[in-house]
Amino acid sequence: MQNVFINSHALVPAPAPAPAEDPRQKFLSDFLRQALSQGETTFRLSVIFMSAGAIVLLCGGVLALMRHGASAGTAAALMTSLGGVLIGTCGGAFAVHANRSRKHLTAQAERVSEELRADLTREQVLALIDRIDDPVARDRLRSFSAMQSLGLAPTPDEVTNRVFPSAGSTAPEIEPTPPAS
Repeated sequence: MQNVFINSHALVPAPAPAPAEDPRQKFLSDFLRQALSQGETTFRLSVIFMSAGAIVLLCGGVLALMRHGASAGTAAALMTSLGGVLIGTCGGAFAVHANRSRKHLTAQAERVSEELRADLTREQVLALIDRIDDPVARDRLRSFSAMQSLGLAPTPDEVTNRVFPSAGSTAPEIEPTPPAS
């Protein structure tokens, strides 16, 4: 960290440079932003269609009330009401799609958050391991960390007995398998 001189008297620490953004994180952020935008648009369409359907349905009801004796007026009122129901149903379909989209986006955001948290934790663990002075312990910790990253983490008993053997004992070695006869 560098210091900045102000008026030749005061020392103010310079701000740390911003870390470079991970391209994966930027891609995922852009993807989630686009999915959220699409979900919002679908929701707005559902509201518009349901509102329009309700208005057309009400117009059909008004037509039916105004022309209760004429058969042509009744047919027009029925067709108008049917159109309103159809438009409202389309709005409902948009609402269902928007809800599914929101649930999917939530699941994706949780998964991405877990992956980014795991990456950050892995980087912190490796940074801590690099600060260990004992090269043998450092190599064992790196091996254990690699096993854990690959999903091959041993049980706690195996870690205690094999990865970190007691003081004075040597690390167990894998014995070669005898050749098949």
